[in-house]
Amino acid sequence: MPTHMLRAKRIKECCTLLRNEFFIRGRIYSMGFQEAVDQHVSDVEALYEEMLNATVQLDLDEPNDVMQDSYEKLVDAIKRGKKLHDSSNGVDFDESDHSSAAATTHENRRCTGLLAGTLFHRLAYSLAQKIIGHRPLVFTDPLKI
Repeated sequence: MPTHMLRAKRIKECCTLLRNEFFIRGRIYSMGFQEAVDQHVSDVEALYEEMLNATVQLDLDEPNDVMQDSYEKLVDAIKRGKKLHDSSNGVDFDESDHSSAAATTHENRRCTGLLAGTLFHRLAYSLAQKIIGHRPLVFTDPLKI
């Protein structure tokens, strides 16, 4: 859905959707953690680029703020899934939240510590790539200090 919004130049609506915790949780429930995070990152990065390249002045938050806010809500959903996994012996995502959502396998909704760490890394890499940019990192030689 966010992809279609971007194609239709509905940037403001896309910003709202990608920062909506219920949309994020529903996406996780229907797609599973890994696929939902991958798709969300892809959508947020596309939105980020669209906002940077907008030819008209938009009455919106800064692209960096939109990206960070969306990822913070995604992190909260991942933490929630991890907490549910830890406290309920593998029953990971509260099915009562989305009883009418598309059915997925139980494995898709597992959020183990390893998966949570992998997903957090994916978000951090995306933030670093977009917000810090492609500036080369300069490392000093520790032996010369």
